[in-house]
Amino acid sequence: MEIIDQKNLDKLKALNNEKVIKIVEEFIDLCKPSKVTVITDSVEDIEYCRQKSIELGEEAKLEIEGHTV
Repeated sequence: MEIIDQKNLDKLKALNNEKVIKIVEEFIDLCKPSKVTVITDSVEDIEYCRQKSIELGEEAKLEIEGHTV
């Protein structure tokens, strides 16, 4: 499994900021994560974060649609 897939790499490159890319590369090398996900303000990315935090027990769903605590 690659650390950062093409979809997430494209999101990073869309910033058009070599300094940010270099910082991310340095921290990937330093921290050696199993996966890197680039989060934008898209509805899809926000939902991914919400679902991941629920899966990890960091948040819980509320009865109000789309809300967590």
